Amino acid sequence: MNALVLGGTGPTGPYIVNGLQQRGYKVTIMHGGFHEVEFNEPVEDLHGDVYFKDSLQETLTNRTFDLVVFMYGRLKDTAEFMVGRTGRFIAAGAGGAT
Repeated sequence: MNALVLGGTGPTGPYIVNGLQQRGYKVTIMHGGFHEVEFNEPVEDLHGDVYFKDSLQETLTNRTFDLVVFMYGRLKDTAEFMVGRTGRFIAAGAGGAT
């Protein structure tokens, strides 16, 4: 199983990433690259601007994931972008849908 965490380097990110890894997920994170975080196991670490669909497309291309955990960016735009790319989409600690 593979999971994408959008964000993942903030205060709660390592807990979610490590928890996914403990449950058997191969985890990819996508974030702005402003700071890096240590995780219990290696992750695929993608840098891009999670706020814009163009950057999501450029960074993720046509990849698919079993699970996407949204922690940072524009919820509405990201949810629309991920249609057909994931079976499960979870927004954790996300703000409004603007």
